Amino acid sequence: GGDLGCGSSAIWTKVKYQLNSSIGSWSSCHAPLPRHDAEYLVISLGEELERLPEGHDNSDCAMGALHAQLVARIPEGPGALSSSSSIRSPLALLLRFLREMSWPALLKSGWPLFALLSQLQMLAKGSDDMPSETDVVTFQYYQDLKRLLKEGKPDPLAKRGAVFLETQGKKT
Repeated sequence: GGDLGCGSSAIWTKVKYQLNSSIGSWSSCHAPLPRHDAEYLVISLGEELERLPEGHDNSDCAMGALHAQLVARIPEGPGALSSSSSIRSPLALLLRFLREMSWPALLKSGWPLFALLSQLQMLAKGSDDMPSETDVVTFQYYQDLKRLLKEGKPDPLAKRGAVFLETQGKKT
């Protein structure tokens, strides 16, 4: 239940604000959050969530609960997340959201879900899964992607993505 924005709860509104302040900007999509910032985020969100009434089931804000579960699993360094079995529960909830919810509604909710997923990926893998310079087309695409994310330019980003997908389609 509850709307995706979770606007009726002051606690969830503050949690969403803290997340957006920490990871909800264009610039946070290209570099992992510094460790001390990640630790502060986990602690401050935990303190805020402790204000929820005992026995609270999070049904008023499933999107907030998902973010809280994912933030709680921010790894201590590259590779830590990949060995964690405790991530399965929030992943099941995440998959349900991604399958059943409208992506435009997710984006309009104000929750930085995709930025958080990007942070988790960078913290878990570091640069392990970045393309090699020997794959010139993909490597250049990722360099352009990083630059356009830093610059916060959605239109050129979308156009560059379309060009990349078109060139990949011609390869097959």
